[in-house]
Amino acid sequence: MDETKKHYFTDQEWTSLEAIADKGVRPIAPTLAADMLNLFMENYSCSEIAKINKGLSEIDVLYCRYKYNWDEQRDKYAKELQEQVVQKLMKMKLESMEFLTNMLSVLHKDERQKMMTYLQTGKEEDKPKSWVNGIGAYKSIIETLQKLTGEDKVQKHEVKAEHRIISSPEIKKAITKEVQSSLLKQLTSGKNKK
Repeated sequence: MDETKKHYFTDQEWTSLEAIADKGVRPIAPTLAADMLNLFMENYSCSEIAKINKGLSEIDVLYCRYKYNWDEQRDKYAKELQEQVVQKLMKMKLESMEFLTNMLSVLHKDERQKMMTYLQTGKEEDKPKSWVNGIGAYKSIIETLQKLTGEDKVQKHEVKAEHRIISSPEIKKAITKEVQSSLLKQLTSGKNKK
């Protein structure tokens, strides 16, 4: 028995497999094994598969599962399927972004000309008719693009600076009343000159 496969089986299943290894089991054709594998992929147990295939015991199907590496095949299939789904989702996301950016480009081109005409003439009849509806659609497209690119999840943090005046006994001693008076005179005399 291949010990590297042991982790796929319960202790009871493994004991059963070891017990029949010497006795042997009913041979199962590779085509029938492949058909039964389809049921195993749908999460049917060896017992349920044996009930569908008259003449085969649960042990026969269990050994077939071991012999043809059904568990490894199911794992490989699940991994490939997962990779395909991720690739399809990425493709759809990129196609959606391309579609929406193209919509924005069309909207920009169409509305730009109308707005420039209106800005030039100022006439009410030149004002873009779709402006009210267009800006809502524009906002919706921008929000959808932000969601697709993940920009809607960007967090904004406000940073506030705090100012403090530091006072210490050394500073107070250094700036005597005479120095303070002199500084005030210089400041006020500078204002008067202006």
